[in-house]
Amino acid sequence: MDRQEDALFLSLTWHEVMPSPEEAKAALNRFSMKFSRRFPGGSYVWKLEPQERGFPHFHLFVYGVPWVDPQKLSELWHECTDEASEQHRKSGVDVEWVRDDGKVQAYLAEYFDKMGKFQFGNEEESWDWPGRFWGVCMRENLPYAEWADWQKHLEVREAISLIEDLLDSWDVDIPEGVVPPTLMIDTRGDPANRLDSLLDRLGELMG
Repeated sequence: MDRQEDALFLSLTWHEVMPSPEEAKAALNRFSMKFSRRFPGGSYVWKLEPQERGFPHFHLFVYGVPWVDPQKLSELWHECTDEASEQHRKSGVDVEWVRDDGKVQAYLAEYFDKMGKFQFGNEEESWDWPGRFWGVCMRENLPYAEWADWQKHLEVREAISLIEDLLDSWDVDIPEGVVPPTLMIDTRGDPANRLDSLLDRLGELMG
């Protein structure tokens, strides 16, 4: 994704009605169809997660769409759910501008930190496994970034340690004494930061 592109950060919520996994996905699908008709040049990446009270909600990173009145989006979302309250019609959607990728990184860091703690439902009702937790709408309109090759030269000791650590994390066994002559790392974001982070972790492991 192009990290320079502005985006909208949407939260689609339920207030009083806790849907089943199928109902939640069906509501999002109806929203997607309405969204594509209203914003033919737009696109979004969606993520499903529970609120603290167990109700599901969707987070959306929306691209190619100018600022939209949150109440209009709430009305659009309200039509896709079984909610009946006027409060949900007015405030079922939160909208924020994302003008730098720090917001995206902060959200993803928080999400991955709590992935293992997800629990849908409440004491009276719980969810079955909801299937996919994320997806894309109108993928062809996403602002893809251009691929850029990047190289970093390491000392032999650093390269060997890095390769050994990666092979170990991937559960790959190679004959003793055999060291791959090259290593290619496929990263997203800033590859220099990613590699520096790996080297720092290696240094900690090696004492």
